[in-house]
Amino acid sequence: MRDGQINQSLQINRIADTQWQMADMADFDGDGKADILWRNQSSGSTYMYLMNGNAIVGQGDSEVIEMDWRLVN
Repeated sequence: MRDGQINQSLQINRIADTQWQMADMADFDGDGKADILWRNQSSGSTYMYLMNGNAIVGQGDSEVIEMDWRLVN
């Protein structure tokens, strides 16, 4: 991103299960860089990629969250 605009895009990982959808992209760890939150639409599982540009620098899952959970920005 540059000035709020995408200036380059790269595939960072292949997700075979189409139930996984990107739920949000925000700076979740406070490092000033956008991270990616994934959500499985059928199981309620979540997974996060902590990013540095196009490199995944950390990742992990959480407990399953109720299906009626909605992300609030």
